[in-house]
Amino acid sequence: MIPVAVLGIIIALIVYTVKRKQGVSSEVSFTPRFILKIYLYFMILASIITFVGGLSFLLNGFFANQFGSEFSYRPEYVTPAVQVVDANGNPKAVEPVYEIPAHGAERDIIRGLTMVMFGLLIGVIHVLVTRAVETKEERMHSPLYRLYVVIGLSVFTIGSLISIPVGIYRALSYQFIEQPATLDPYQRLVPGESIASAIAYLPFWIYFIWGLYKLQQIHKAEQPKAAKAKAKK
Repeated sequence: MIPVAVLGIIIALIVYTVKRKQGVSSEVSFTPRFILKIYLYFMILASIITFVGGLSFLLNGFFANQFGSEFSYRPEYVTPAVQVVDANGNPKAVEPVYEIPAHGAERDIIRGLTMVMFGLLIGVIHVLVTRAVETKEERMHSPLYRLYVVIGLSVFTIGSLISIPVGIYRALSYQFIEQPATLDPYQRLVPGESIASAIAYLPFWIYFIWGLYKLQQIHKAEQPKAAKAKAKK
């Protein structure tokens, strides 16, 4: 969330500077209403990111229950509970033991449900407040809404472009390529996490693409009106 916040602040300052130079101050002046709208859009985006993170955990735990823990989790090194010694009382070297974390699926499901419910609740509350603060017409012409769409589209485009191909590669490799028994645990392919992230990211990637498309349609529809107004002047 820190990179998202920094990026949002930088873009907001650029928008503010450009609008001030153009002599437009009504929408971008830092009035209490404008600051409230900044907060609302930031919290909506943060809620979406929380929801998506929770959905990824939830799906990963579900995949572990359906296809086995090795589908979603890598074995981790287990520290011996008792030190092994030889006949002379000296520490004895033992082979490292790796085990898949116990109850990993249950923990991910509980964590995912918590994040999904919290993100959904906070997001719905802030969406309702946003609709009370501004009309749909104001929202579609608001620089803040455009900034929200740009940041959201950037975040979920990057996430989707990383998680989708990686998820497909790992799923196909897991299914059709036999992994040697001698392969180190950290080298084993674990497709569950990548597939879960890809499924969680994709709907919101489409959502922000659709939001950008609607903004483009509004811009195209307003161009003839702007041209006529300029011709009259």
